[in-house]
Amino acid sequence: MRHEIRAFLAIKLPDDVTATLGHLAEQMAQARIGGLRPVRPENMHLTLKFFGNVNARQVDSIIDTLAHTVKTIRPFTIRLGNVSVYPNTKSPRVLWVGLEEDVASLQDAHRRIETALEQVDIEPDSREFRPHLTIARMRDRTSLAERRKAAEALFSAEFRSGLQISVDHVSLIRSFLQPEGPQYTSLAELPLGGNT
Repeated sequence: MRHEIRAFLAIKLPDDVTATLGHLAEQMAQARIGGLRPVRPENMHLTLKFFGNVNARQVDSIIDTLAHTVKTIRPFTIRLGNVSVYPNTKSPRVLWVGLEEDVASLQDAHRRIETALEQVDIEPDSREFRPHLTIARMRDRTSLAERRKAAEALFSAEFRSGLQISVDHVSLIRSFLQPEGPQYTSLAELPLGGNT
């Protein structure tokens, strides 16, 4: 029996947002770009905290801490922003969609969650929280020409920004790494404050 599980905390996306992002990922796949790995629509989410491997015995205390913390956070709304790439258009590694509207509430929620998780010995992220929705990644050995082609395809794709994401709960998700891509199972659905 394994004593560790791979997990993350996320905001699940409404069907219309998933469909829109899935259509964008499909356009990228149809561009036949070497080294491109589109995210499957059913796996698209907004990551709030990536735990990596955690001790299975720690999961209950993580859930309890998260449940208490998110009850202090009021529901909020964010919207799909524009497409972009990381780190730059000449050699992108990640193709993503940004967020807009009440991003300050999203960042505040992340900060509160990080602070609370320190009580159960979960280290805060060392990198700045940059909320985004990943559409595709480039394999490590992809040529610069294919990377540039990916950026061009992303910026010329048909895409509808502005769709609303109402955030009224967060999900603790277990990730199983498979050759065909990760499979996710929900461990807990945790409502934000004001929901019963």
